[in-house]
Amino acid sequence: LSEQRIEGYRHFMNKIWNAARFALPYLDGTTRGSSPTSFHSFSLPERWILSRLNTTIKEVREALESYRFNDAAQVLYHFTWHEFCDWYIEQAKIPLGGNDPESAERAAVLLRHVLDSIVRLLHPFIPFITEEIASRIPDNGDTVMKGPFPTFDESKVDSDAEREMGMLMDVITSVRNIRADMNIPPSKKLPVVVLPSTREDAELLLSNSATVLFLGRISELKVEEPGREIQPPRMAATAVVGEVRVFVPLEGVVDPDAESARLEKELAKIEKELSAVTKKLSKADFLSKAKSEAVEKQQKRSSELTAKSEGLKDSLERIRKLVQA
Repeated sequence: LSEQRIEGYRHFMNKIWNAARFALPYLDGTTRGSSPTSFHSFSLPERWILSRLNTTIKEVREALESYRFNDAAQVLYHFTWHEFCDWYIEQAKIPLGGNDPESAERAAVLLRHVLDSIVRLLHPFIPFITEEIASRIPDNGDTVMKGPFPTFDESKVDSDAEREMGMLMDVITSVRNIRADMNIPPSKKLPVVVLPSTREDAELLLSNSATVLFLGRISELKVEEPGREIQPPRMAATAVVGEVRVFVPLEGVVDPDAESARLEKELAKIEKELSAVTKKLSKADFLSKAKSEAVEKQQKRSSELTAKSEGLKDSLERIRKLVQA
């Protein structure tokens, strides 16, 4: 019995509950008949979540019909946490909090549709929390157990939307990774320069700049002409997303000397602890006399410290390259 896994699924329940708490105030004006009907009028993130939802419905139904309950649960876990909560809900804050009533209404209808579908798909696995959330959705009828199970709608699957949204998510993730590597707080907005390889990628970034700016915590997004030779900004961290290059200018944002000193101090501390763990694991006495749980604990700690050490070394190398840029 893995207590760590149980704890992980407790976090998943909290994630679902908090997602519902965010969504419910926006659903007051929606009804049970509210559903996305004008598919092509939706924005790219909205077409993407509809496509991902219907692909998820198809995979879950196929897994349940084949008695592969674990596969169904894993598909729902990934979609609910990593796509609906981590990406779609964050993006939906833009139209829901904007000044365009039509966009806000459309976002609320879609939010209701996706949340209600998730609740029904998850109900066979976690009936208590799903019943509670379903009962709070306005005009949602009787118990969710007696309601319809979501059905797959092939017309809502949009491979172009999934590919395009995937590219935007990769760009945003690259900026987030640079922020984390350089120890820059999330509250600090960063300028970003993007060099796309094609006109289509450039237009995609420009037409969805509001999403990229908001989700990436970006102060300014500059999209260069595709294929143009440019001089990278001074002291810029660089990432490559497919054929798109992303530059984050860090002059005035990061103090290279102070950050190098911080990383070196942290690295010395990690390597000292790693040395002690390695020394303990090399002793035959410890390996033969200690309980297997104690040995496993030390082996796990060794792996964690090794990964941290490698990560700190990579960050130090990036900082040194920034100074040379």
